[in-house]
Amino acid sequence: MASGSSAPRPSSNAATLALAYFVPALLIAAILLGDDGGPSYVAAQGIGAFALFYVVAQAAERFVEMTMPLSEKAVAKASGKPKGERVQARDAAVVDAVMAVETSASDAGEHAANAAATQADVDQARTDRTLITFGATGALGMLLCGYLGADFLSSVGVDFTPGNDTSPGLVARLVMMAVTGLIVGAGSKQLHDTISTISKSSDAKSTPSETGGKK
Repeated sequence: MASGSSAPRPSSNAATLALAYFVPALLIAAILLGDDGGPSYVAAQGIGAFALFYVVAQAAERFVEMTMPLSEKAVAKASGKPKGERVQARDAAVVDAVMAVETSASDAGEHAANAAATQADVDQARTDRTLITFGATGALGMLLCGYLGADFLSSVGVDFTPGNDTSPGLVARLVMMAVTGLIVGAGSKQLHDTISTISKSSDAKSTPSETGGKK
C-alpha cells in the first residue's frame, strides 16, 4: 500500500488559464515558423545546436516570474482565495492546533483538521502555480522559437519536408511547435537534462567501438 499524500490536481481555473496561454501561442508560433521573411537560427561555431532552446527557456522563465502575480490574481479572482490569504489562514490554523494540543483542549481534533484543510489550500495554490508557469513558459518559448525559425524536433534530426516540399505544412508546424513548447515549458533545468541525455547518446554513437562507443 502506498503511503503519504499525493499532490492535489490542478484546479479547472488554473488549467483553463494555462491552456489560454498555450493554445493561442501555438497557433501564432506555427504561423511564424512558416514565415520565410523572418529571421532564421543557425548555431554559431563553437555553440551547440540546442543552445538557443536553453536561452529561450531561461528568458521565458524570467519573464513569467515577473508576470506571475498577475496570473495568480486571475486564478484567485475566480476561486475567491488569494494565495496570500491561504498562507495566512494556514499559519493561523497551525498555531491554533499546536496550542490546542499543548493545552489538551477538547476540540484539539477539530483544530488539527482545520490546519490540514488550510494546508491543502496552500498545496492547491502551489500546484496551480506550477501548471500556470508551465503553460506561460511554453507559450513564450514557442513564440520566440517560431519567430526565430527554430524547433526542437528538427534539431534532433526529424525531417518535416519530404519529397519536393520546401517547407512543412501547417499541421507539421503545429506538431513542431507543440513539442518545442512542451519541452521549453518544463523549464531550463529539465531542458538541460534532456539536452545532456541527447548529447551523451550522440557522443556514444559517434565514438569508435574500441573506446566504448558504437560503430
